[in-house]
Amino acid sequence: MYHNILTQKEHPDYNRIKKITNVLIKLIETEAIYFSRHLEEKINIGIITVLVSENNQHSWEDIYEYASNFFKAYPEFSFRVFSADWVKESLSHGNIFFIMHCSEHELVYSTDESSSVVVLKKINAKRLIKKTEETFRFDFKDSGIIGRDRSFHLRCENYSMAAYTIHHELRLIFVFATWFLTGEWVGEHSLEKLQKGLGNFSSTL
Repeated sequence: MYHNILTQKEHPDYNRIKKITNVLIKLIETEAIYFSRHLEEKINIGIITVLVSENNQHSWEDIYEYASNFFKAYPEFSFRVFSADWVKESLSHGNIFFIMHCSEHELVYSTDESSSVVVLKKINAKRLIKKTEETFRFDFKDSGIIGRDRSFHLRCENYSMAAYTIHHELRLIFVFATWFLTGEWVGEHSLEKLQKGLGNFSSTL
């Protein structure tokens, strides 16, 4: 079932989004697809978020492997792929990506039995933001401890450990930014890879 943009032929991105949507629903067992603009300008056209059906038989690794080549062919878009289970779990931790990018206004395709769309429609914004606050508060405790360690190592002139803690602080900043801008909590430790991943969603990070 097509929604919003894909029912408005006068929309400037109608043809490209419809083409990509038609390929995606053949490539991945899809429950819903959203199209939204970036928070910053001059990155690319926008974000296409795909919610994978709960009935999908493929492993997560397989989906990423065969979809990634398709995504590379369309650099004018940034892509996000989530399972229905991940959406529910992520919302329970206060992930506000879905408020910003997966509203009814951004919905371009859904199946009639899409449970993810129903869940997203029922989001209580105040409760979600409270959860977001709790998550950041908890994780910033770690950041504060790391900051104290850095100061201690600098006073002791242990510069290799000071450099390690600075790396860890920067990594946390990138992880928080990735969670906010892409909806994904990543376990990556390479600052280069984290920054490269953020490049599709931010022109300043």
